[in-house]
Amino acid sequence: MKSTHRKVLDAAHRLGLSQSVIKIIEMRTKQDKYIFWGLFTTTVLFMYFFFNYMK
Repeated sequence: MKSTHRKVLDAAHRLGLSQSVIKIIEMRTKQDKYIFWGLFTTTVLFMYFFFNYMK
């Protein structure tokens, strides 16, 4: 009985840990998306102004 209870508690802890890891990964993915689009926009604007300046 004790070993079964311990296994259930261990599984619950692992599930809780994996859920928190999934949340961290989702937050990181959102942050990476913002960084990518910010840098992309900055690069496009820089290229636009640079080529207009060179004309």
